[in-house]
Amino acid sequence: MNSGNYAFCMKYKSGFPIEFFARTNPFAEKRKALLSEIIHPDDYMPFCSAVNEIINGKGSGIRTHVRLKMGEEYRWFFMSAGADHPSKGATDFCGMIFDVTEYLECESEDAVMHKFRTKIKEAIKSDGEPDLRDILGADYLELIQQPFSHIKGLYSAIVANDGSIIASAYRQDKKANINKMSYQRKKNIRVKHRTLASWIIAGESLEDVNESAPLLEIMVQTVSEIANSYVVIGEEMENSQNANKLLGENFEDQIIINNVYSFTLKSENTAAAFANIIPIINDYFGLEKMLYCADDANPVKVYRWDEAGNLLPTVTDLVKSDRINELLDSNAVVCTSEEELRGKPGKNNRSCAVSRLFENGKAKGVVVFVSNQTDRTWSNRDRKMLRSLSSILATLIYRSLMENELALSREHLERLAYTDHATGIPNESAFERDMKEKIAHAEACSIISVEISNYKSMTESISYHYADDVIKSVAEYISAIPVSCKRRIYRYSNDILMITLENGDKEITAALARTILKKFQSPWFLNETEYKIEMYAGITFYPDDIYSFSDCVRAATKTLRLAKERKAGEPVSYSVDLEEKLEDNLRVRKLIIDSAENNFKGFYFLYTPIVNARTGELAYCEGHMLWSSGDLILSKERYLPIIESIGLGDRLYAFSMERMCEFCAKIRESGIDGFKIGYHIAESTLSSAGSIIALKQALLENELPPDAINVITSESSGTLVRSSVNLKQLDKLGVNIVANDRQRVFLTEAMLENPYIKMIKLDIHRLCGDEISAAYVKTFIEKAHEKGIKICIKGVDNAKQLETAKKYKIDFIQGIVNGRPLHSSEFMKKLVLKKSAAR
Repeated sequence: MNSGNYAFCMKYKSGFPIEFFARTNPFAEKRKALLSEIIHPDDYMPFCSAVNEIINGKGSGIRTHVRLKMGEEYRWFFMSAGADHPSKGATDFCGMIFDVTEYLECESEDAVMHKFRTKIKEAIKSDGEPDLRDILGADYLELIQQPFSHIKGLYSAIVANDGSIIASAYRQDKKANINKMSYQRKKNIRVKHRTLASWIIAGESLEDVNESAPLLEIMVQTVSEIANSYVVIGEEMENSQNANKLLGENFEDQIIINNVYSFTLKSENTAAAFANIIPIINDYFGLEKMLYCADDANPVKVYRWDEAGNLLPTVTDLVKSDRINELLDSNAVVCTSEEELRGKPGKNNRSCAVSRLFENGKAKGVVVFVSNQTDRTWSNRDRKMLRSLSSILATLIYRSLMENELALSREHLERLAYTDHATGIPNESAFERDMKEKIAHAEACSIISVEISNYKSMTESISYHYADDVIKSVAEYISAIPVSCKRRIYRYSNDILMITLENGDKEITAALARTILKKFQSPWFLNETEYKIEMYAGITFYPDDIYSFSDCVRAATKTLRLAKERKAGEPVSYSVDLEEKLEDNLRVRKLIIDSAENNFKGFYFLYTPIVNARTGELAYCEGHMLWSSGDLILSKERYLPIIESIGLGDRLYAFSMERMCEFCAKIRESGIDGFKIGYHIAESTLSSAGSIIALKQALLENELPPDAINVITSESSGTLVRSSVNLKQLDKLGVNIVANDRQRVFLTEAMLENPYIKMIKLDIHRLCGDEISAAYVKTFIEKAHEKGIKICIKGVDNAKQLETAKKYKIDFIQGIVNGRPLHSSEFMKKLVLKKSAAR
């Protein structure tokens, strides 16, 4: 025998679907039923009122007596259920009902309902004007104003005809005097064609009052309709239980409307409002989806809502229907099907309801409510609800579209302000903004400043457009280098990139800077075109090195300047003594400029002997030009950038060619026929038109053949390409072109394919690798000999390295084992005279 106690779960949807967790449902044939169909009509309205209080936060669960139909009779049950409020969607209620028919001390009517009926009857039958509180109750009048209480600075109150306040908004300051406020809106609440009260909203902001006016209009209309329904039911209470059921449905509809309004007013933006509203509407009406259609085009432009509430364009096959448009001219809601909306038969043909939206009194688009059923019947109650909801959705939709347009406009303006238009890379303003933000929040970071020093020459040779493409490709490569922290790249100026790394790890920062520099020591290829990129890098750390944005720019500039002056292949880090080094560099710069303007006073040469690997005899030498002031000695890496910066690079080259050709001629005159001299020539000098002329003039003045000169250049400098015009001219002149190995790059066979190269200089460390590397170098040397190219091994500084070098079929050896670099007089004395004495 059943105890009369049943567990259940009820959903907050139309009709309140309820499921009983028993083997059989005592109230219907199926386990699931609609509570609205089994509850006594007189109890439906108080039950909806109880649910409304919970939905609006005034209660945590249902505790009430209701009559439910079991078979042919109603029995009393006590319902106890807790409310579950998920973040999105409808509220569920789960609990128990207990059969208390035998214990309840009243027959056929609940005491609460009896009291309610009596109160309504007395209010209507009295000779005086009925009070709105007697009809609807003070609690309801207070609760119905809740949507206005969420708007700061806005006050709401319902007042009697004599001006006294009947009820004010829930949790509103009771001491607020709306009559003293600057702006008001007032609407009359009419019951049976009589004005029983007025609803007033007031505030100090005209904008807030005007924006809330449409809501006031709908809410006053709602209250008037419910009050009139109460009066009608009160007049026919004894013989119209169906009217009570309708009244309960009105309460149920009012709950969903209040929820939608509440989310609309409380949400921070339209997306947040839609994220809460759309699931409620879908769940309440059993919808598959909702669409917004702009009906001013064909095919129709359609939008959908994502889970976050964003209104997004979507692709559909909906078309503009003239029949539906005509019906919407005279009907608030039109019922149709997906086939009619598509204009053709389809796989799915679900029922749809279409409601037109209005903006400033003009029709502007429709909302399509697509049911999850094919045979859905839209009742008058459904249509009325959809019409009310559509008016709320219209405001939100057009506000959302406006927000999207403003967001796109702001994004466009921000992109213009903070993006380099030529490359799409964040610009100087973006770097300043982000760095100031990091400094303001004391977020540690490191800054790598990278300068592409030959950007100007690239713009002159390949145009600004292609030079910017090169800059963009460099930034893309840097962004693809794997690092363990977040980085961002900025184009600070035409030729300078700034790279910021979070956390400011010194090892990671230094490793990234070295990787960048190492990569661009080799030619850079873009769209099958080869480019030579001269790059320098500096490193700065916050907060170790800098304290402000101006410090950051100053430190980055100084590290780059020092890197350029040193011609450093390594990144230069900012340090405390860097300022002193830069001041010292200024002194050096002044000395070099004074020397260049005084016929290159202070410049001198050291010569490195190079011997034949088979005979050990002197074959030729290699000249190195230095500068000295007596207490200071500078190599080419220090003085050459200064000379080139003042435009005297060609004159220095001519000076060096004249001195070395003069030295070579003296050695030949001393009896060493066929002696040759080699000299490293920078790319900037070799690519100039004056370099060939200066070389010819030096050879002519010293009566030397062209093959007495070895022009040494490297693959990484970008000059060893078949298309080089100057290489062709040097080869035609008869000068020996020597390719210098740069150990930091991979050894490739590209040098072997160059028809102008007569000799290749390999570093001794190429011969000291593992078996695979050694085998590759051996094969490389054999291929070189097959093409008539001689091999010189440089950097041979001890006997062990000399022994290693002799294992390979090489032609020449260069290094300390041959003797240290000598001045011209020492060279003549120790080597040439020794050679003559041996004869």
